[in-house]
Amino acid sequence: MTSQGQEPAVRITTFRPELAPAFDRLNRAWIASRFTLEPRDEAYLGDPQGHVIDQGGEVFFALYSSLGFQQLPFPGRSPTSMPTCTWS
Repeated sequence: MTSQGQEPAVRITTFRPELAPAFDRLNRAWIASRFTLEPRDEAYLGDPQGHVIDQGGEVFFALYSSLGFQQLPFPGRSPTSMPTCTWS
């Protein structure tokens, strides 16, 4: 909550299993719009827990109270060495 008692406009959270469909849908659309979806992409999209998080990476979601959400994936990076780029 903000100091005015309102929900913040954006809340950052890490991957949760219930966000897996959004991870797949958003990344699939982004990849397909710029590249050819490859078998390796399918593996990551189908199992972000196994291919990203269990390998030492993290997936961050920016939850927008009015717009749904977008994710900020940083596969294979620890929180202290994350790149300064985002996907849009």
